[in-house]
Amino acid sequence: MRKWRIDDSAELYNIKGWGRNYFSINRIEKISHCFERAAEEYDYKARNFLIYPIKVNQMRQVVEEIVTYGKKFNIGLEAGSKPELHAVLATNISE
Repeated sequence: MRKWRIDDSAELYNIKGWGRNYFSINRIEKISHCFERAAEEYDYKARNFLIYPIKVNQMRQVVEEIVTYGKKFNIGLEAGSKPELHAVLATNISE
């Protein structure tokens, strides 16, 4: 059995069918690079933090993958309710 790929998820969830090219999988790097380019262009000196609202998908595996992959892009987690806060606190984001 081959390893699961991003394209497999895109097909399973029919991202191209409903996303109208506004949404995609694994956009953390692209968003970060776009901000870096705009910051350079406009001489913006403040630091940027990406925030993932866990209400989008609270599955532990998804949140941990986003935190692990997004660490180099200063990603953080947003919780809008007490259960979401518990989920964020249970996620080991310090490693």
